[in-house]
Amino acid sequence: MASIMGAVLYVGIASSSNVREEDLGTPFVLDLNRASEAELNLLPGVGPKMVRSILDYRQSQGGFDSVEDLMEIPGIKEGRLRQLAPYVRVGQNSASGIISDPATKK
Repeated sequence: MASIMGAVLYVGIASSSNVREEDLGTPFVLDLNRASEAELNLLPGVGPKMVRSILDYRQSQGGFDSVEDLMEIPGIKEGRLRQLAPYVRVGQNSASGIISDPATKK
């Protein structure tokens, strides 16, 4: 397991037919209105260009009102939104963009 800016990522898990990605759970959840560029880069299937589009949208619109607002960003359609939804939230009061981290859950 590795940690980047407080987000837990599952790295180096031995390959086994008994280990499925869905069994690992969501390793982190980000607040779309607070997440940094580095934190947004942790999202699955999101590259630097899309991160820049997310940040530009957030700045131009004054933030996200809902996770569904991501569909206003070029390249994010229903399928991508379903992929990202477990990793993002809107409107959480967190000091950073990371809302939850399983390493700190009790």
